[in-house]
Amino acid sequence: MRTNPNETLGGNTSVVTPEKLAYSIPEAILATGLGRTFLYDRMMSGELKSRKLGGRRVILKNDLMDYLNSSPPGQGLSL
Repeated sequence: MRTNPNETLGGNTSVVTPEKLAYSIPEAILATGLGRTFLYDRMMSGELKSRKLGGRRVILKNDLMDYLNSSPPGQGLSL
């Protein structure tokens, strides 16, 4: 939800932007730090859900979080 940019609170202009519900592929790459090929491979395998909306492929935030949370935590680094 956005507030009117002309509204002021205590003399300050306030604009509220909503939290994203879906990410484009470039946004998902930036949000996760994962590579483009890696994400596409996971979408092709069905491990990561995506949707085609109006010609754009998007990944819902919940689907991205579910995928990230489904992988087991690392056991530490071995050198």
